[in-house]
Amino acid sequence: MRKIAAVTFAVLLIFSNILSPVVLAEEKEYTKEQLDEIYGDQDIKWFRCGNEKVREGEGGDGNSGGSSASVTGASASGEDPVSKGGNLSAKLMEIKDATKFAEAIDTWIKNNSPESSPFRNIKAGEMAIAGGKRAGINPILPIIISRKESTFGIHTPGGNNAYGRTATASQPHIDAEGRMWYAWDTLEQSLYDTKNNNDMYMYIKDVYSQEMEQGIEAVMMKYSPPSENQTEEYINDLKKWSNEIYDLAGDSINKTNLGTPGATSVSSGGDECDDSSSASSASSSLGNFNVYYQTDYPNDLFDPACGNIDACGCGTTSLAMVLSTLLGDKTITPVTIAKEAREGGHTEGAGTRHSAFTAIPTAHGLKSEDIGTDISKAKEALSSGKYVIANPQHGIFTRSGHFIVLRGLTSDGKILVADPNKENTISGNQACSHGGGGCTTISADASSMKDLNGDGKISYTENSAGFTDDQIMSAGAVRAMWVISKDDIRA
Repeated sequence: MRKIAAVTFAVLLIFSNILSPVVLAEEKEYTKEQLDEIYGDQDIKWFRCGNEKVREGEGGDGNSGGSSASVTGASASGEDPVSKGGNLSAKLMEIKDATKFAEAIDTWIKNNSPESSPFRNIKAGEMAIAGGKRAGINPILPIIISRKESTFGIHTPGGNNAYGRTATASQPHIDAEGRMWYAWDTLEQSLYDTKNNNDMYMYIKDVYSQEMEQGIEAVMMKYSPPSENQTEEYINDLKKWSNEIYDLAGDSINKTNLGTPGATSVSSGGDECDDSSSASSASSSLGNFNVYYQTDYPNDLFDPACGNIDACGCGTTSLAMVLSTLLGDKTITPVTIAKEAREGGHTEGAGTRHSAFTAIPTAHGLKSEDIGTDISKAKEALSSGKYVIANPQHGIFTRSGHFIVLRGLTSDGKILVADPNKENTISGNQACSHGGGGCTTISADASSMKDLNGDGKISYTENSAGFTDDQIMSAGAVRAMWVISKDDIRA
């Protein structure tokens, strides 16, 4: 990264312009440019009971973060990083009081930043926690990096880039000092990007996931390699500053294992197995979004008048995906939600009653808003990090009625879907509904996608190119939609 002295503005060239190959699970090598074409802006991981199926490490962002320096020091030797001085895990810790923790971050910034720092004029702590929770990254990491790289945004090339992040030609950037630097529209966007999910936290998650498993030393050896920087000093400074913030945070965070490699994230969509008694209750993950398929539950009851979850539970499975993701709780499964719906009178012979999509989220402390068939409101919610459950009656997703989750937006405004029916699959540029009625031509091409769960098919959920508004709505196909969210981004 770029290291800036206290007074002078000195730029050190860190990142190599040569894109190193990335190895996927099947050992086929792709360049980062190829991964960009395949995955677009999506940060994709797929887990099945702890066994990783697809790519890990450098993401589709197009930035390698510099030369691949060999990992040395505590992490490489297996030594606890705490013993090297200071505590700093790159992974998200348990946050007990988000408000108090946010206040601690803001206090530390004000105590250590110049009066002219732009970080003093925004709710940096609040947005840092929101961004960190979404990506499973320690909220303070970009904050303390900004102190090292730019004195809290004072010495930057522009583009609200306080972190020394570089860019490719296809990404938003500015040219300065002979380099392309990533550019955000606002400083707030760099911490919590509600439009494209491309803030500093998602960048760290995409590019440094392998190193995060080893510890902060490994992360910084790649981020600020010894060939370009005084890396040991960099690491020690970050550790010292992290301890200062932790002292201010008090009991608002769980300080256990903050300095150990692989510290557990409470909301990062981890790779552990679900503890439900159902044999088929393990979830998969797309980034931080938990994916369940109703077809994985052929023996679990939905409603006596309808049948089991595989046949009737698309609505409750959609709810299980959203609730388990928002609450960071993998004990919430299609089985548990079907039981809640059944006992609450929200099931019937035809499937899930609409009442379930208000009553069940509310019972779990979440907010649910019925937005009818307003696709503009749905996309506005998605851009804010919320989720939408939709009820199509015909079109691409069903021939007779179905529930799906709208889980996000691509950089070009298309809608990402989590479809509980694994049998809805894409072949070539044809989307073929399991319910029959033929196939529909879509803009996405299966050749640009990946069979993430290894079942030999490209599901609608695996459509990383997204669906257009028309493909979602299909001439009035959607009967109803609900926005489900937390009331507060810090919650």
